[in-house]
Amino acid sequence: MKTRICLALALPALLAALPLAAQSRLNGNTFGLFGNDADNFMDPNDYGTVDIPEFFSTIQYDADFQSAYHTTSTTPGKPGGMGEDILSAGYARYFNGTYLGLSFEGNLYEQYWSPGPDAYTIYDSLTALIGTESIGGIIVNVGYEYNKQQPSGVSAGGLILGGGWGKNFPLANGMLLKPEVGLVYSKVDLAGLGSMAAALAGFDYILAGAVGADLELNSGKGAAPTVSLNYTFAYFDVFDSALLNLLSASYSNTYDLNDRFSAGFGFGLDIGFSTIKVSSTLKQSTTVIAPNALAGFTYKFNSPFSVNAGIKASYDLFTLNNTKTGGTSTSNTTIGGFNVQTSAGGSFQPHESLAIDFSYATTPYTADMGNLTLGVRFKK
Repeated sequence: MKTRICLALALPALLAALPLAAQSRLNGNTFGLFGNDADNFMDPNDYGTVDIPEFFSTIQYDADFQSAYHTTSTTPGKPGGMGEDILSAGYARYFNGTYLGLSFEGNLYEQYWSPGPDAYTIYDSLTALIGTESIGGIIVNVGYEYNKQQPSGVSAGGLILGGGWGKNFPLANGMLLKPEVGLVYSKVDLAGLGSMAAALAGFDYILAGAVGADLELNSGKGAAPTVSLNYTFAYFDVFDSALLNLLSASYSNTYDLNDRFSAGFGFGLDIGFSTIKVSSTLKQSTTVIAPNALAGFTYKFNSPFSVNAGIKASYDLFTLNNTKTGGTSTSNTTIGGFNVQTSAGGSFQPHESLAIDFSYATTPYTADMGNLTLGVRFKK
């Protein structure tokens, strides 16, 4: 299961997310168990696995839906519960032995969504990957996000700069070590924030980073076991300071049962620590332990069609909240919180150079009505 360094930082008036690797619907539907060229063409470790006679290209449209009962719009003419649509596109080729990959992700225009109060958002991100056999893959990213709430008119935006590196190292017995690092800097502009500016006084930037590695084991017999370990941090220049830490460990294995059918499973553990220093006399901290398990498959028909699906379940095993005010500490512990995600889709490949991918993903028993995606891959 490929480690995907993805930093998602949620703030009251800014949502900045920088994925340092693209993701296909096959990979998304099977929760990382299986993938194709759309995953690897912007991957600093695996870009070399992409079959590129002359060039590779991809485009994908992602429509997100929420239940109409999730929220009620306060903007005339806007229904409650609309989601956020994302367009992504990519292109890759070799230039005299040097690999170059380019990708765009965003919504291009001011778009309505409703996570609570009505809001409009623009998020655009451009990423470049340069790869050589000796250095590995180097990623550079620049993006911008702008949010405006209605009817208050409150707005905020942020410039996002990021980078990453990855390289594969062959080991004994056919094993492969795949380290990857990433760093993100987000400059927050509070212009026009109005009354919220007082609550976020001194909030100037976010610095986040991640380091991880996959160890692919060589077991043979059509199996592909992988062990992954990742650490992610995020420092927020808000209040006095805020620091988030996440440690994740996982194991996965996939099996080619025959020429058409492949299946796999995985399990992992996430441990999160966060500390917010509100003032010199008030400090809040949270510790979360959450195991997860997943499974997925892909099946190729005796035709241009193939299907795939997956399911992932996670459980908030333990959450500890602690508040320290002056010399007094109070804490509470909660146990429980079960979450299930499902996704399914397929692919139509009328020619070896062209593939059309589709999927539908949802989180049952929530306000999320699902996520519909359509993508095209083309190479020449």
